[in-house]
Amino acid sequence: MVTYDKPDSSQRITLPRETIEAIDRLYADLLENEEENLKKMRESRITIGGPQDCCCGKYIK
Repeated sequence: MVTYDKPDSSQRITLPRETIEAIDRLYADLLENEEENLKKMRESRITIGGPQDCCCGKYIK
């Protein structure tokens, strides 16, 4: 088990070491494939009737 202090909080969380290692692997994979993931996100957007504002203020193309 690994115990962490939650940022900006007085709470502590305790998680199994396997969970921490799995999170670390997922994060490393995300960083390694960041450009490919962004490309997939852009390709997966659907346009209906032209550019639309999305919730984050960017255009969906």
